[in-house]
Amino acid sequence: MTTPDESLRALSITREFLRSLLDSKRTPKVPRAVRNEASRCLKHYPFPCDIVKNILTLDDSELGE
Repeated sequence: MTTPDESLRALSITREFLRSLLDSKRTPKVPRAVRNEASRCLKHYPFPCDIVKNILTLDDSELGE
């Protein structure tokens, strides 16, 4: 089972990966269509701190407890 820390780390790593796809110096051979899709994904991609904040504001009924 994935721990909350592992989930937040995966979010951070994925965000950095998507950001690297936008940087033509770091990833020079990435097609424009891929860069555009990465940009669209990042537009609403959550920061780990946003996920934690949202979890902390949920009550027990929303958590399924």
